[in-house]
Amino acid sequence: MATSDGDLLDRTFQTPKEAERERRLRRRLSRQRKGSNNRARTRAALGKLTGRVRARRADFAARTAHVLCAENAVVVLEKLNTTNMTASAKGTTHAPGVNVRQKAGLNRAILAKGWHGLTLACQNAARRTGSQIVEVNPAYTSQTCHSCGYVAVENRESQSVFCCGRCGHTAHADVNAAQNILTRGWTSPSG
Repeated sequence: MATSDGDLLDRTFQTPKEAERERRLRRRLSRQRKGSNNRARTRAALGKLTGRVRARRADFAARTAHVLCAENAVVVLEKLNTTNMTASAKGTTHAPGVNVRQKAGLNRAILAKGWHGLTLACQNAARRTGSQIVEVNPAYTSQTCHSCGYVAVENRESQSVFCCGRCGHTAHADVNAAQNILTRGWTSPSG
């Protein structure tokens, strides 16, 4: 997550050893007979492991939301529809999807970060702090220059580098997008 102040907040919720253990448990679970006691034990171990990851994600969201809402009267967020963003690219038998494996990896990455959970945590924290939550349309925020307003796909050189093709403004791409989102939040009718 990037803030308009330039802070980049991120946390790894699952260690590499936990990821390996989850992979082994899922493989073991797929080989076990349904209804067996061994399968029940494997499911319990898998649930315990994924529960810890889920708890870390919820804790990060709650702490981040508390800090954001305590320090700001208005918090502006992207209105992301994660359900549609993580829809399968599988397609049908008559019209099969394209890049299905890549899309599945992207879906896992989106869900692993818990974007929707952060939005819910901000709304919950805003009730206690009296902050206002404004959600804006995220379209073209990562391609728009915050300095001059020039919109072009070429402005986003890479995942983290933003360089305006008109005025030459350079910044971290996510911070530039966060500044655009804040500007939209102030100019929106509800902001």
